[in-house]
Amino acid sequence: MYPSLRSTPVAETPVVKTPVARAPVVETPEGKAIAANTRRERVGGTVFALGTVSLLTDISSEMVAAVLPIYLTVALGLSPLAFGVIDGVYQGATVFLRLAGGYVSDRVGRPKAVCQVGYGLSAVTKLGLIAAGGQVGPLTVVVALDRGGKGIRTAPRDALIAGSVHPSILGRAFGVHRAMDTAGAMAGPLLAFGLLLM
Repeated sequence: MYPSLRSTPVAETPVVKTPVARAPVVETPEGKAIAANTRRERVGGTVFALGTVSLLTDISSEMVAAVLPIYLTVALGLSPLAFGVIDGVYQGATVFLRLAGGYVSDRVGRPKAVCQVGYGLSAVTKLGLIAAGGQVGPLTVVVALDRGGKGIRTAPRDALIAGSVHPSILGRAFGVHRAMDTAGAMAGPLLAFGLLLM
């Protein structure tokens, strides 16, 4: 008897296909799908510039807003009803002019110019507070114009932020701006009361 020389079948090793990692895909406002390279994209100077302007503007606006109720009711002897009317104008002007600011920005196609008008109006009204003195009527107009400037600039400012960064980092860009904006809103009242205590 001789040993059999038949070939023994060799078991095949299964081939495991490793999925290739692909870059995440985002969709632009125009509907085009593009690869998002989030590691290389950075928040640009436009976002930080707008954030700095918002920070400084909010410091000045919130300094006024923090002491205005005390000034109107204690120094000028304004009734709660009259102060409520002024505060309503103060808040309402922002809401209505946001729509106007966005509409004008889209119509003229120049969001930067509309944004500059809004910030400029808020800056000029700070000087108007000095001219208004202790008169309730002029104070109401100045306060409404200040809030109007905020309303005008909001929509075109957001459009500038959205257009200056890669779609994959929109959240990061708006987060940076909102953080700087909120920091100014927090610092304003603290600075105002700090000056009053000096």
